[in-house]
Amino acid sequence: MSVDPWKFPRLVHLPSRVGRKPISIPDITQFSVVTRSLFGVGCTTPTEVYSTSAYNEVSSLPIKWSVPSISAQLFLLDLDLPEHSPHPRRVLARVARDLKTRSDISLESEVATMVYVRHHCAKIPVPTVYGYCPTRDNLIGQPFCIVSFTDGMDMAGVPWEDLPLQTKLIGIRDFAKVVSQLSQLHFKAIGSIYFK
Repeated sequence: MSVDPWKFPRLVHLPSRVGRKPISIPDITQFSVVTRSLFGVGCTTPTEVYSTSAYNEVSSLPIKWSVPSISAQLFLLDLDLPEHSPHPRRVLARVARDLKTRSDISLESEVATMVYVRHHCAKIPVPTVYGYCPTRDNLIGQPFCIVSFTDGMDMAGVPWEDLPLQTKLIGIRDFAKVVSQLSQLHFKAIGSIYFK
């Protein structure tokens, strides 16, 4: 029986360099150094953000309002791999943004949660996390993780009303299965998941 080398992601130690960009701007030119440390090969430097993820923040002003904020930027990385390599040809770099990561443990908890769900709910499609750095003290300048890439459609980009009924039903059924599996997980206390 073979052991999955990516069962637990690698903690990436790549100290920042002197004279780098301001801390709020990720240095995407350094992803090749990161992929070299994880897979032994470089990657093409992304020319644009592949996608962004957001969360809502509610203001505590007298007028309550919700503001969507970017929590992470995703960059698609094409690895410089030989034809028959066991490694993936494409991965995603997920770079946390300052607004979301108010502490260094935020991204670490997200990574630990993905690993936990992947291990305990095998039917839920969770990306493989190959490596991560939960602090800003790295070549990228922001907390980041390198995860598996799955090609597909972003449901946020497709108007729900325009989808065929069968597609909607499949989506609702699949989402219900995920929620059902997650509801079977039990914990001794409330809080976040971290690596020991």
